[in-house]
Amino acid sequence: MLIWRSGKTQNDIADRIGMESSALGKKLRGKNGWALQELIDLASALNTSVAYLVGETEEIDPVGPAGIEPTTSTV
Repeated sequence: MLIWRSGKTQNDIADRIGMESSALGKKLRGKNGWALQELIDLASALNTSVAYLVGETEEIDPVGPAGIEPTTSTV
């Protein structure tokens, strides 16, 4: 879904992360597993986090807009 939302093709993403499109397709369909570095590269290519890709968070972009630093409440 993120690939589609990004406006890129599977081939575009595969090229960006240094993987054959067919290999990426197998990983996306769950036929082959992911190495940590592959997930890091994929998250970067899709402007999201590894945590989002593996379902640990629902935030697509956990960083937020450029120049805005996360804060913690002291209340």
